[in-house]
Amino acid sequence: LVPTEKKIGNFLPKLKTGAAKTVGAPVDDEYMEMRASQHKAMKNAASVIKNVQDKWDEKFKRLYPTVEKYMMDDAEYAIVVAGFHSSTGKAAVNRLREQGEKAGLLRIRVLRPFPEDEIKEALQQVKKAGVVDQSVSPGATGQLYTETRPLCNAVRFTSIGRHISEKDFIDMFSKLKTEGKERFWVM
Repeated sequence: LVPTEKKIGNFLPKLKTGAAKTVGAPVDDEYMEMRASQHKAMKNAASVIKNVQDKWDEKFKRLYPTVEKYMMDDAEYAIVVAGFHSSTGKAAVNRLREQGEKAGLLRIRVLRPFPEDEIKEALQQVKKAGVVDQSVSPGATGQLYTETRPLCNAVRFTSIGRHISEKDFIDMFSKLKTEGKERFWVM
């Protein structure tokens, strides 16, 4: 069951209000201190996220892990995706499993701080993973691929502003198994 709005409202901390502030960019030495502080805060955010996830699951019996593993236990090939495309990807995995393929899907739910350890653990047994990027830095790669590539044998799939169909996902799995190319555009 979906928790009621009231139950969720009681779970969330009370909103603190105050005078609005505008803060300009620090200059000179303050800039590096500010960036180091931001980095430390982001690293510390991982434990805060985990703590809130545990409390949420305890209260509502609904677990939303940082990384969702779908049929990954014995997967030989996997697609790594973030966002709404995961539902379509799961349908493709289901169809491939019906055909005897050992396909899996890894959904990244939190991009920052990047859940490197969870991703590495989830992909350790796969032969190859396809990483779906929905953005790209022209002349380079997308963010999800850049972060995931050092953790596994990865191939990049790029889809910008296009709905990815179940057939597209099935084609991705086929390319993972048969081709050594490093980038495919999903068009």
